[in-house]
Amino acid sequence: MFFRMISIVLRYHCPSLSRYLEVYDIEPQIYALSWLMTLFSSKLSLSMTYLLWSYLIAENDRYLLFFIVVGIIVRRQNNIIQTQNSSIFKIVTDMIFKGEE
Repeated sequence: MFFRMISIVLRYHCPSLSRYLEVYDIEPQIYALSWLMTLFSSKLSLSMTYLLWSYLIAENDRYLLFFIVVGIIVRRQNNIIQTQNSSIFKIVTDMIFKGEE
């Protein structure tokens, strides 16, 4: 259900990217599972992880994670769409988030 909600939010906020990922069978489980299992610490610096966790705790919003995942994938939309189909899987699973972004 959780990943289905990510798909719905992505489809609403960025239908073109949603369709593009669907064409190549890239489902949220593929890119978001490791992010969510580690609450993004596997892809963020320690300081960014602390900042994000503080925000998540302060907001206490059970839907916020959906929008964070969608925001990250939408932010990388140009990289994803410009990638050749054989490399899309690698692009979405190997994303690393830097503090300046």
